[in-house]
Amino acid sequence: MVPRHSMREAFGRHPIARETVVAFAGVWAFALWIDLVTDAVFRYVPTGAVDASGGPHAELALSALLTSGFLIAGMVAFAAGFARLRDLGPAVGLPTRQTLVAGCWATATGVALVGVVQLVATLTGGSLAPLAGVAYAPNARGGLAALVTVLGLFVGVPAYVIPAHLVVQRSGQRTGRPLVAVGLTVLVVGVVGPTGLLNVRPLRMTAATGLLVLAIALPVVAAETVDRDWVTALALLPLAVFLAGLVFERTASVEGATSVAYHGAELAAVAVGAYAYERSNSLLPSALAYTAFVVATRAVVFVADAGVPV
Repeated sequence: MVPRHSMREAFGRHPIARETVVAFAGVWAFALWIDLVTDAVFRYVPTGAVDASGGPHAELALSALLTSGFLIAGMVAFAAGFARLRDLGPAVGLPTRQTLVAGCWATATGVALVGVVQLVATLTGGSLAPLAGVAYAPNARGGLAALVTVLGLFVGVPAYVIPAHLVVQRSGQRTGRPLVAVGLTVLVVGVVGPTGLLNVRPLRMTAATGLLVLAIALPVVAAETVDRDWVTALALLPLAVFLAGLVFERTASVEGATSVAYHGAELAAVAVGAYAYERSNSLLPSALAYTAFVVATRAVVFVADAGVPV
């Protein structure tokens, strides 16, 4: 037997386990915080009082921008509090030429990934509409579709890049291993989904996070208290089962080649953004990759639903 230590000391000697716990706990806290902010915004912000003199589209845009502004402020406040709590340095750097180059190839990659998915859909007779969660009526007006997409991105982009990079990836960076930071980002976002944090079920997410923390803590404690490799390996079993369950839940709705290609492309876009953030310390490339992926997907669905061959 080896000497017993406090949990803080034990996790201190296992930085990957420690930062994985922090990353998932941070995403859990972010999701609950945004749920509270969203409830407060819709309860107390008088969105119905906006000036509708510009027409229904203007009313829609103003109401969405008003509520989104409060949500974004809440996200930024959370990121600042998280950085202060963990004593992290500056989250992002000033844009450089390298950042702009990374942003260009990230945008091109996002569009190319959608192109690959659409090619698979064409060859297999699939459709992107149910995967993207959007549908358009025949002869729908492009202006309104574009407005809804832009308004969705206005809150969707920060709701993705802030938890993915400022919470998860910055936690992973504290391991001192860039590939771990990128991999952890892809893992967490892959489990939750790039847009999943705006549609959480608080009780379920709290239970899942608690179980994950316990599943990670078990092998750490075993490694620190029992001088037997097989015991540590056995203690990893609950974590393996838990992660397998998460993967199964995430892929249970994956049916057909188009769905596989879409979810794979989604993870690839996350990986591109994480790698770009690791290299440039800028959120711009990741935001552009996400935006390009969403806009290209919506455009393909819109053209297909309008009856125009893709």
